[in-house]
Amino acid sequence: MDITYHADIKLLRFHMTTNIQGSATISWVMLTAKIRARLQEDYHKALNLEHRILYVNDFLLARA
Repeated sequence: MDITYHADIKLLRFHMTTNIQGSATISWVMLTAKIRARLQEDYHKALNLEHRILYVNDFLLARA
């Protein structure tokens, strides 16, 4: 059978590797990078402090 072997895969937004620590590290790094990129995009929105806190709590932390 001509089946190729892969040491890591992406399944439901999570990266799976041959060890648990590697999977957790890669998934966490990718998640925080996406959240950081989204924060940088939305940094210039005209929101007061209360609305910024709600935005972070409701939208960004829900992804984590």
